[in-house]
Amino acid sequence: MVALFNNVATLLAALPQTQTNGDSKLGTSDAPQLGDYMGNWGGAVPWGDRTVGNSNQYRDTPNTGELRLPMIPITCGRSNDS
Repeated sequence: MVALFNNVATLLAALPQTQTNGDSKLGTSDAPQLGDYMGNWGGAVPWGDRTVGNSNQYRDTPNTGELRLPMIPITCGRSNDS
């Protein structure tokens, strides 16, 4: 089984990018990169002059202008596992 896995791994490594991912650049060094932060900060960072030593993560959060609410579905019913 190990020999089969090694043969498959060798075969996969031998395939060129165009055969494994088509024209996609994802997973390569040519992949597009996202910016460091969302929004336009004019060269600044969202947390301003806050550091680990001079701020409290619970009371002094950065104002990024974005509110991200988690989408957690809650359903009622019985589990079929019993």
